[in-house]
Amino acid sequence: MMRPCSRGRQAPGGTAKHHRHWPPGEVLELTGQPVTRYWALLEKVSQVCLTNTELYFVDGTGTPSAGVEEAALSDEARELLQLREDVLYDAMYGQQYITAEMNEPVQ
Repeated sequence: MMRPCSRGRQAPGGTAKHHRHWPPGEVLELTGQPVTRYWALLEKVSQVCLTNTELYFVDGTGTPSAGVEEAALSDEARELLQLREDVLYDAMYGQQYITAEMNEPVQ
């Protein structure tokens, strides 16, 4: 079971403010909800990509680069990121061929 990340932030007045980040799949499990294929995919993606914007990319170890193209990723990690992009594109702009399948619980 993954543990939540605790990240400290400076709150007004100089006191540290902490919040926790729970992986979505774990939150679903804790609340008795089934983990869907979509959330399982995002959990896998979070292992290889923390942030991917037009300006920069941060891999799963926290190493930044100018973009995903420049990042030192394995072919498998690149395929995983492409799968996420394809799933999101299909859900938002495509014919939603895979949307229903991604909402199915992981077996």
